[in-house]
Amino acid sequence: MSYGSYTHSIGFGFVPTTNDYKVVRFVYDESPRGNKAPTEVEVYELTTASWRNVNVGDFPYVVRRHSPQALLKSVVHWIGHNPTKVGGSFGSVIISFDLTNEELGVLMVPTSLQDKRCLQIARFGESVSLVHRAYNSSVIWVMNEYGVRNSWTKLFTIDDPGRDKIGKVLHFRENGDILFVRQLDDFMFDQGDLVSYDPKSKQIKDLGLHGHTNLFYVVTYMESLILLKA
Repeated sequence: MSYGSYTHSIGFGFVPTTNDYKVVRFVYDESPRGNKAPTEVEVYELTTASWRNVNVGDFPYVVRRHSPQALLKSVVHWIGHNPTKVGGSFGSVIISFDLTNEELGVLMVPTSLQDKRCLQIARFGESVSLVHRAYNSSVIWVMNEYGVRNSWTKLFTIDDPGRDKIGKVLHFRENGDILFVRQLDDFMFDQGDLVSYDPKSKQIKDLGLHGHTNLFYVVTYMESLILLKA
């Protein structure tokens, strides 16, 4: 299919009840007359090796461009917003897609962050977390009770270590370290290095990967001896 003046967002995950891997794709109209609501939502199943359309009804939210995914119990999450919303609020939300029943949902962000644009999403243990990127620091929030807006808790703040700039937080490791993209300088904000940051010692370890900030992603996985059907 040729989308022309369309853009898309993608999510990926495993469904244990059917022992299958799925890819979900949102297609948005980027033309001048487009309202940027999902024109199509498609699902690819590894077992059938085919795409099919999913009816999601009148869903007003769109996935933020370049938003990474956070996979939690077969539910994929992205940062999104309502492109038709007017007024003082930007309308930031978390969009969810349940890979098991193939239903869209919305989680509300903390009230203080609903008009913020510099939001990132990540998995923190078995919880959904938000990263609010400020001028010289990043504030980490965790949703302690899934789906309950009042359960958001501000966990900690990461100050920019020295002259290094935190461009994009990617993953919270089990040992407490944080993977993020280190921005090279104020004039090359789209280029960075993959580094690991220890919040306790405030030490940075360069992991030897360099590239465009928006092209760095982390996906968690579980080792298995099960053969994939293709």
